[in-house]
Amino acid sequence: MLVRLEGDGEVATLVLNRPERHNSLVPDLLRELLDAVAAVDAGAVVLSAEGRSFSTGGDVRAFAERAAEGDEGLAAYAHEIVGLLNQAVLALLRLDVPVIAAVQASGSIRISAPGLAACSPPSTSSRTAPLSSSTP
Repeated sequence: MLVRLEGDGEVATLVLNRPERHNSLVPDLLRELLDAVAAVDAGAVVLSAEGRSFSTGGDVRAFAERAAEGDEGLAAYAHEIVGLLNQAVLALLRLDVPVIAAVQASGSIRISAPGLAACSPPSTSSRTAPLSSSTP
């Protein structure tokens, strides 16, 4: 299971569960995220992740594997992953409840999307910058 849906009627938590690859995005994870978002029945949603990284973005290894198949394989994979990512973001934004991304990461991250707030736990490392967020 690459995405878990946890919680009760008050708060649902969507947990990215691919920590061995730093929750990098692959089609199966994004499909499971779409299914989990569709199943949300709660007053608020927290999007979080297992492991030390919220998500490193696209899975570089998966892109390299497709590149080995040639330009057509890489183009098809890129089209698939971008399409699924767009669907997942739109599904989260269309939820009629607050959505909060609980992000753990080192460095600076900015999440900008109307209706999506982001937060990070307090840092114990001087190398971790505070997270900025954007809400309507």
